[in-house]
Amino acid sequence: MAFKSNLLLKLNYMLILLITLGIFGYERIMYSINISNFNIGRSLNRKDSAATSLNKSISLGDGKKRIFVYKNHQQLTAKKELVATEEQMQRLALSQPSFIELSKENIQDFVFVTAASENHFTESFDLIGSIQTFYPDRNIYYYDLGLDSEQETIIKTMCGVKYRKFNFTGYPKHVSQYLWTCAFKPLIVQEMLTKHKVGVFWVDSSIRFKTGGTEKLWEKIKNGNGLMLFLNRFINKNFAVTHPGMYDYLPAEEEDMRRRGAYGAGAFLIYNTKFVHEYFFKWLVLCALNRHCIKPKGSRLRCARAQEDISSYLNCHRFDQSAFNILLYDTYNFPGDFQSEICDSERLSVNRTKQTMFKVKFCT
Repeated sequence: MAFKSNLLLKLNYMLILLITLGIFGYERIMYSINISNFNIGRSLNRKDSAATSLNKSISLGDGKKRIFVYKNHQQLTAKKELVATEEQMQRLALSQPSFIELSKENIQDFVFVTAASENHFTESFDLIGSIQTFYPDRNIYYYDLGLDSEQETIIKTMCGVKYRKFNFTGYPKHVSQYLWTCAFKPLIVQEMLTKHKVGVFWVDSSIRFKTGGTEKLWEKIKNGNGLMLFLNRFINKNFAVTHPGMYDYLPAEEEDMRRRGAYGAGAFLIYNTKFVHEYFFKWLVLCALNRHCIKPKGSRLRCARAQEDISSYLNCHRFDQSAFNILLYDTYNFPGDFQSEICDSERLSVNRTKQTMFKVKFCT
């Protein structure tokens, strides 16, 4: 009798537990199942629920705003909030995002996107020429960050190039005031993902392609669950080139950042999958919208003299790249061959000078 009573008690306990999970954990369980459907190799770090959640909505003198607080996979919670206006939430489709399911077929549907101000215009010529050479059938969206009228006219006559004037209106002043922070970059990419429902291959004006073809993209995109990198890690660790103030918004273990190299954020291919949006890119966008996240007080681009210890802080900051890497490391595991799983470093190179490696094609 005692054995039967204990068995019944255990069965009742299990039933209550299952009911409780059914009521409170259905969404989390289903999300885990959906994520597990992807064959993403060993790269995935986030396997459970969303990185963090929307805390609250507040009404201020200048309108309604939404507040987010980041929590990483080690359960470190940000000390400071990330804020976005309702207008920004709507414009960037952060409130009601539309996701895609990855397949070998739909990853072929992507466009190139770049942006330049007046002083980077000539630098972008070899970028355009290299895309025209290796990807002649691909559209190139060129965002104007402050070109003069003559430069605008030239862009509009390049074959396969679609000119877009970036609308800074509605975004915080720091986005246009401090272009070197590249706060505009995540915003442009998110706008493209929202409007065109295709993959976005972001390329800085300094990027030069060395080869084309899309046959080898699938495995790496699948491993990254919608994200693929193209620039190797730099010699300095991410901790060395990240201002401590950024960790108030995007927390990370210091020792992790001291061990991890920094990947370049100048070229990446991204698709609006639920995984990439919820764990990675939404937070990069939110950081870009908040001045003291992307540009902490006292941050500067120029580094102190290099030290033998490449993990020591160099009193400099890489703005979008620093945030990119914090989120990258939090979203994905980094085993020894992580680079081979989602990074293709042979496809392109970086050159920040005006050259004539490629001849730009014009269509009048």
